[in-house]
Amino acid sequence: MGGSEAQELARLRAQNARLLEAEKEWHPEREILRRAAACFAWRGEVSPGRWDFLSGNRADFGVKRICRVLGTSRAGYCRHLRHSALGHLTPAECEQRLITTRDLSLVA
Repeated sequence: MGGSEAQELARLRAQNARLLEAEKEWHPEREILRRAAACFAWRGEVSPGRWDFLSGNRADFGVKRICRVLGTSRAGYCRHLRHSALGHLTPAECEQRLITTRDLSLVA
């Protein structure tokens, strides 16, 4: 194998490694969209049910990632939690609850 062929092979291997790393990020996001599509298909748009979707999937993907993929805000989700049946939490308590839930899901 000549010098230019070896360089091209090294370049292609490095590119393949970068693409494999990127795919690790895309796979969970594709799964979020697949689940969301099934959840929201009959509604036609992201509606207040998005908070139920978020609550049901946050252990698998994390609130931050789901909000980014769906184009919703973490602040909106915190407001929902504060005013839901979970009780009236302060913003700091809400954020701590999100962090604790996410950390516990990583351990499980």
